[in-house]
Amino acid sequence: MVHILKNLVIRLWIAAATGGLAALGLLAVLGSPLEAAFNLTVAFILIILAYLGCGWLFNRIAAQRLQDCFREATSRERTARIGEAAEAFRKAVNIFDSFMVSPMFRRRSGRDLAGRIARFHIARSVRSPEAEGFITSYLWAHPDDGEVAEYWLQHTRLGDGANPDHMALSDRIAAAQSQNPTTLSLIVQIYLARNRTDYTALQVYKKFLQESNRIQTQAVVHLADLFIREGRTDELALEVYLRAGRKASDRSEYLRGLAACLEQIRTTERNESLIMESREALRDTDEETIHQWREEFRKKAEPYAPKEPSTPEMVFRHLSASLLRGFRTSVEKTGSAASILARWGRTLGKSWRESARTRYLAKWAAVSVFAAVVFISGISTIIYISETKESPESAPPPPKTPQLAESGRYTIQAASFRNRDQARIFLEQLKNKGLPAYWGESRSSDQNVWYYVRISRFEEKQEAKKFGEDLKSKGIIDDFYVANYKAP
Repeated sequence: MVHILKNLVIRLWIAAATGGLAALGLLAVLGSPLEAAFNLTVAFILIILAYLGCGWLFNRIAAQRLQDCFREATSRERTARIGEAAEAFRKAVNIFDSFMVSPMFRRRSGRDLAGRIARFHIARSVRSPEAEGFITSYLWAHPDDGEVAEYWLQHTRLGDGANPDHMALSDRIAAAQSQNPTTLSLIVQIYLARNRTDYTALQVYKKFLQESNRIQTQAVVHLADLFIREGRTDELALEVYLRAGRKASDRSEYLRGLAACLEQIRTTERNESLIMESREALRDTDEETIHQWREEFRKKAEPYAPKEPSTPEMVFRHLSASLLRGFRTSVEKTGSAASILARWGRTLGKSWRESARTRYLAKWAAVSVFAAVVFISGISTIIYISETKESPESAPPPPKTPQLAESGRYTIQAASFRNRDQARIFLEQLKNKGLPAYWGESRSSDQNVWYYVRISRFEEKQEAKKFGEDLKSKGIIDDFYVANYKAP
C-alpha cells in the first residue's frame, strides 16, 4: 500500500508541475484574456494528460529494468553463480517496490516476478527459512501454479506435527488443482498420513478416484483401511472397498465393508453398477456371516453423543447472549443519532446553497486545501528522494555461527536421513535457531548410507539427555537419543 501511495503522490506532483507550466505556456500563446472556466478546463486536461503520461513512462522504464534483471539472473544461474543470481532478483524486487510501478502494472507483473523467484528457490538443494516462507506465501496467493505446488507437496513435511497453515495451504491447492492427477495423488498421500476423513478430504478422495486413470494400490488400500476403522458405509466407501478388494490379496475386511454398505445405501442410477458388483462379490458368503459383519460395523459407526455443557459453559453462553443484546441496542441508538445528524446536515447544506457568500468561501477553502495537500506532498516527496541509505558501518553485524563445544564424550542425535540434502536442510534450520549442530554420515555399505544430524557436546550423559528433552519440549526437534561424540 505504501508503494502505491508513493507512486500516486509523485505522479500527481509531477503532473501538477508540468501540466501547470504547460497550461500557462498555452494560455500565453493564445494571448487575449479568456474566461476563467475555460482556463481551468485547459489546465485540468493538461494535468490529467501529464499524470497519465508520467505513469506510462514510469511503467516503461520499470518494465525494461525488470527484464534486464531477469536476463541477468537467468545468465548467472546458468553459470552456477547462484549468489549473483539472487542479487539480481533482489534488484528486481526493489524496482517492483519502488515508486515507478503503478498499481495496474503491479497487478499485471506481480505474479510473473513472484513465480520466477519461487522457481529460483525450489531449484536450490538447500533453502533458508526465508525462501521456504516465500514459496509458501506465493502458493497461498497462486495455488493454481502446478509446478511449484507439486514440488512443495513433495518436499514439505505435512504429516503428524506439521504446521496447521501448511495443511490449510494443501486444502487450497487441492481446490485450485482438482483436475491435476499428480497434485491430487500427492495431497491424498498427505491426507492419509494424517488419517483425515473431514468433508474437504472426502471430496479430494472422491475427485482422486474419478480423475486418476492409474490409481496407486497402496493409497486405495490405506484409504479402505481407514474407512473400515471408522465404520464408514456411504457410497464413497463402497467404491473404495471394491477397488481395494480387487487389488489386495486378503479381501475379508473389504467384504465386511461391502456387506455393511449394501444395508445402508439405496440403489440409484449412479451407484447401480457398484451395488451389483458388491452383491456379486458377496455371492458365496452366507447370510449369517453377512449379518454378523453388519453388526460389527454398526458398533464402529455409532454417532458421537455430545456431553451436556458444564456450569461455566452455561454462564459463558448467557454472558455472550447478554453482550450481543447490548450491542444490538447500541447499534439501534447509534442509527437514530445518525439520522438526526443527517437531517441537521441537510438543513445546513440548504442554507449554504442559498447564500452566495457561503459558496464563495467554500470554493476558496477547497482550493486552499488542495494547494496545501499538493505542497505537503511535494515536500514529502523531495525529502523521501533525498534521504540516503544507511551506511554499511551502521548496519547490524551478521549473526554469529554457533560454535561447537571443544570437549565432551556425548552428543545428541536429532535426526538421520537417507538423503544428504535433507540432512543439510535440517542442519541449517537448527543453526538458524542458534544451535551448534553438525552432520556426518554412517556407512555400512555403498547401498546403506545414513546422514545424521547431531547437536553440541557434553561431558555427562545426563546433561546431554536434559538438553535434548528441553529442545523436544520446545518443538525444535521431534525426538533424539544420546550418542557418543564422533568428530564430523
